Amino acid sequence: MMESSRSARPAAAVTVDQPARAWYRQIVPRARRHLLLKASGVPLTIFVFLALYRHLLNHPMFPVTEMPLTGLDHIVRFYPPALLLYASLWVYVSLPPTLLEKRQELFDYAWAIGGVCLVGLVCFLLWPTMVPPLDFDRGRHAGFGAL
Repeated sequence: MMESSRSARPAAAVTVDQPARAWYRQIVPRARRHLLLKASGVPLTIFVFLALYRHLLNHPMFPVTEMPLTGLDHIVRFYPPALLLYASLWVYVSLPPTLLEKRQELFDYAWAIGGVCLVGLVCFLLWPTMVPPLDFDRGRHAGFGAL
């Protein structure tokens, strides 16, 4: 008898969740979340890293090691327009934090990236390196000074 009373109850209403929005429709809403934090935090992080790196570059604490050229260095010659590809680094470095939605995700990401930056700076502090002198006049190529 008890069994039949259970089956006599109406079934719970079945709901169908909305399908997930396509990834390209999530970009703008994600980018807008915590916009001020992202717009100030990403450039500030990049600036601090580059300032510390530049300081280590100009004031090495240990002897500087000149890195030898490899076979690939001889095959891939300097090509000035490739500077645009290098500059694209700042776009794709900024994408992950831009697409994070939650504030905690941003802080976790910042700690992780800070750790990566710190490891890189410590490596360069302990083992400063340089490239061999270049075989062309850098002044003739716009943008190379900024690089």
